[in-house]
Amino acid sequence: MLLLYEQRVHTRVLRCKGCAAAIVNAGDVLQTTDEGAGSAFCNAYGCVHDLATFTRLCARADVRLHGLPEVAHSWYPGYAWTIASCSHCMNHLGWRFTAAQDLGPDMPTTFWGIRRDALAEACLLGQHQEHGQGPTAPAFVEESVSEYESADGSYTEADETLSRIPVQLLHDDGNSDGSEVDEGR
Repeated sequence: MLLLYEQRVHTRVLRCKGCAAAIVNAGDVLQTTDEGAGSAFCNAYGCVHDLATFTRLCARADVRLHGLPEVAHSWYPGYAWTIASCSHCMNHLGWRFTAAQDLGPDMPTTFWGIRRDALAEACLLGQHQEHGQGPTAPAFVEESVSEYESADGSYTEADETLSRIPVQLLHDDGNSDGSEVDEGR
């Protein structure tokens, strides 16, 4: 029981910016390129989506998928995309990517591309529980979190997890223009 509590205290939960529902754990980031776990993509309509990729959603994430998996215009060759939104507030979170063909044993069969601007780094799960807010009733903690306890017991200044994931601008055809996106951070 104590081990489970320690794991929850050390888990940084990224939440829906619209309603604060738990969506992903920062520890589940998936590196999809040599540059890191994030990229900015331009879709066929000219909209740029700055994504962070994750291996899975939180156990309590309540996400709605829209439509059938589509391979056309996929930013990840060999994968089909399905639009994903928060079931609580319908905030467009991003996409679930599923393998549309055999990609080999080292490639994930499913992963999530979550829009950075759809997420908020509210706080740690343990701090929600201290304020009487369990994962089933998500809400933002009123005070800001300036440091968090790391796995070795030391305290580290809290960074914006999402801003540390490097991005590269990719066009709808999957080709990079070689520039990085200035996120204004």
